[in-house]
Amino acid sequence: MKMLQWAAGFCTLVLLLLWVIGCWRYTSVGYEFDILTEDVMREDYYRVRWPGDGSILVGSGWVHLPIGAKELEPFDLGAAFFREPRIREPQNHWNQWGFWRISNQSPTELPILTRQGESWWGVPGWLPGLVMALATGWLGSQKGRGKT
Repeated sequence: MKMLQWAAGFCTLVLLLLWVIGCWRYTSVGYEFDILTEDVMREDYYRVRWPGDGSILVGSGWVHLPIGAKELEPFDLGAAFFREPRIREPQNHWNQWGFWRISNQSPTELPILTRQGESWWGVPGWLPGLVMALATGWLGSQKGRGKT
């Protein structure tokens, strides 16, 4: 139980640090993989992003590329740290508070080789840190319970 509490505490510190840095800089961690079909290469990616506006986004996207446009990579880990912010224009009050739901894709009437899409869920960057801090506190309060 003690090791789990230490791990939760460490995750809390990392999340809070990334939130502070994520208020000014773009950071992204994730992976991508390419799938080759008969007429197109599809590049799928999954990411956790701190776009530079204080929020955290979790999501994925895809792009269709012409076959041979790049080398096929079945699996690729990727990260970008402390880059220029990539801030979207808030569309409503929820976005201003850090809550996001982004889902878009290119129109289906476009040729298959130019299609792309993405889907993201976002929350204020401090929220995951707060949840982990509460979990760490709860784990600490469980010490000694259940022993008679």
